[in-house]
Amino acid sequence: MILITGYLMLAFDAPRLRDGLALLFGIGAALTLDEFALWLRLEDVYWRKEGRWSVDVAIIVAVILALALIGWPFWRDIELEIRHLFGLF
Repeated sequence: MILITGYLMLAFDAPRLRDGLALLFGIGAALTLDEFALWLRLEDVYWRKEGRWSVDVAIIVAVILALALIGWPFWRDIELEIRHLFGLF
């Protein structure tokens, strides 16, 4: 799902499709993160202690994304200041 929607986003620059494809890409990313413990151990560990990795990784990714979204105005201001500093406007 991630590969298909990622390809479609790059291949077709259609603003009408962008929101739907972004939603499908997010669902695919969530499903991928859910299986992180399976990738790490290469066996079904979902109901064992090692399966906790999937939950931990999903929480870490959610926190990083939340911090990025909350701090977006800050990072945008930093970018503008750097551009102004180096005369890139």
